[in-house]
Amino acid sequence: NSIKVCFGDGTVSDLDMISSNMVPENNDVVAKVYEGSHTYASSGTFQISVSENNRSANILNFPNSVLTPMFIWTVINTQQANSTPDFPNLSFTAGIRQVFTVNLKPKSTDSDSISYKIVKVSIPSPGTCGVRMTSHDYLYPNDVSKSGTFKIDQINKTLSWNAPELAGNYLFAVLAY
Repeated sequence: NSIKVCFGDGTVSDLDMISSNMVPENNDVVAKVYEGSHTYASSGTFQISVSENNRSANILNFPNSVLTPMFIWTVINTQQANSTPDFPNLSFTAGIRQVFTVNLKPKSTDSDSISYKIVKVSIPSPGTCGVRMTSHDYLYPNDVSKSGTFKIDQINKTLSWNAPELAGNYLFAVLAY
């Protein structure tokens, strides 16, 4: 019913869950929304993060996924007005040996210019508010079968995988900046 959030200034708060819904495209995935507020004592740049031990199993490109905490983070600068873009649901089905394309365009950007980068999955360092580290157990989806390209088209704001060859569940991480 709540989740522990680290605000990057030494403050940790439990945020209450305000909704929980099955993702329409994938009934194995639940989207939960948590809400709360935080006031920083001074201006600056802060990493807000959450570490959660409820990760899916049987991920082909992340064999130890169920044993590895999910670590979600964002960096904000309180000296600039901004809002978090509302990204599309990134749970999709692809066909074997067919081009897989995902639209990454957010619903609202406040006229911000957003770029994307494919990154390795983050894991927390030990401690209540861990620092983000890269998981060495994670493989990019195209590295499982050692074929095809998995890339982002910055102009069209799409992610594409030109030739998925092995059926199963995959995990990928995208950094928006």
